[in-house]
Amino acid sequence: MVLLVARVVPPVSSGPGLADWLIAWGTVGLGVVTVLGLGVTMFLARAARLSAARALADERERARGDREDAERRLRDERAHAELVRRRDRQQESVAGLLGAIASLMPFWEAVPNLYRDPEWKQGELPARERDPWRRKECEDALRALRYAADAQLSGLGAARAAEQFRMLVYLAQGAARGVPRDLRVRAGQDLRRYAIFVRLSLEGLSDAGEGLDPGVPACPVLERMPVHDTPWYPSKVAPGWAEAVAREPDDPFYQPAP
Repeated sequence: MVLLVARVVPPVSSGPGLADWLIAWGTVGLGVVTVLGLGVTMFLARAARLSAARALADERERARGDREDAERRLRDERAHAELVRRRDRQQESVAGLLGAIASLMPFWEAVPNLYRDPEWKQGELPARERDPWRRKECEDALRALRYAADAQLSGLGAARAAEQFRMLVYLAQGAARGVPRDLRVRAGQDLRRYAIFVRLSLEGLSDAGEGLDPGVPACPVLERMPVHDTPWYPSKVAPGWAEAVAREPDDPFYQPAP
């Protein structure tokens, strides 16, 4: 018997089959999904970084704002404390200067020629001014006025009021060293008037934070002529001037209480 063995040859394919297409599309889809997933992951990571950066920037901005607010409050508190300190110092200075003026108010008519005359002449002054103890009181009050300027003007913090007080001291010292005898009475009246004005200016500084403007002339000229000229007064009406002058018993315009 003869056995015939034949090899089966597979049929020749004419193109890719359905399985090939499925595998190919599956591979493409998987790549697309992978790319999309990678893109989404990168996008989310970038969004998270941006969000964190914004949060950090906001936090820094809030911290900077809080720091600036704290520094501003600290500056305001320091400025307020300094203002209070200066105001207290000013009030203390005003009180000292007003006290010095008050101590000399009974003696202004005795100040002219106080240092020139070894003794006050009989008949030149009222009897009360010839008292040697009263002369000593006048000298002490005049010295206290000068000392008050040295001690208190530095804390006044007001140039106009400080200059007015310095001028009062200057006029008082000059008058004490000597004025013509026929001008002595009027010089004392001028000094009293100017002292009243300086007192009102200091009171205005204490109450409203600003001294008064006397106008022109800013202060009396003690040796002006004629001899019988009226006592000095501010050309700009100072608040309370008329009342203050009327309350001074030694002023020519004194008005006793009814």
